[in-house]
Amino acid sequence: MTTGASAGHRYPWIKQAFLEQPTDFKVFTLHHHLLSDPGHRERAEHRERRRDVLEVLVESGRAAVLSGHKHVPYAWRLENMYVVNAGTVSTFG
Repeated sequence: MTTGASAGHRYPWIKQAFLEQPTDFKVFTLHHHLLSDPGHRERAEHRERRRDVLEVLVESGRAAVLSGHKHVPYAWRLENMYVVNAGTVSTFG
């Protein structure tokens, strides 16, 4: 996993905290999206961090990941996990 200036030092904590939860349905929420659309350019370290977080979540048995930030709504099934991004709360125009 990628570490350094990222939140990588929290990955073991996230995994342990969620594995200890007895519930069958688990939800992880975050501000930034974990999946990019194919036409979106991003820095390599962002891709690596997202990949690392997704790996931790899949291993931890997440049922759903809810995020925002990206102004394109989507819902993907990845392994046994749903990754859902809210496009926006409101819009003008």
